[in-house]
Amino acid sequence: HTTLHLLMTWLLSPDNPAEPIKEDLSLLKEIEKKFKEKNSSVICRELKGLEGGKVLRSCRGCVEDAAEILEELISKEN
Repeated sequence: HTTLHLLMTWLLSPDNPAEPIKEDLSLLKEIEKKFKEKNSSVICRELKGLEGGKVLRSCRGCVEDAAEILEELISKEN
């Protein structure tokens, strides 16, 4: 699973929590794209260096990056 899995839970429809809102899926894709540009991957095992042996980003760093990207995108919408 990806480091952005947590963000997906924030982007679920209030009417039916099992169904993501279409607009939120495009936002999630944009977050994922920006995160991958910054960190080279969105896969935890790759980021933690379990594949390839090189740690790309710490867990804390991944959370910071995802929050920063989300904040940037939200501020652009307002």
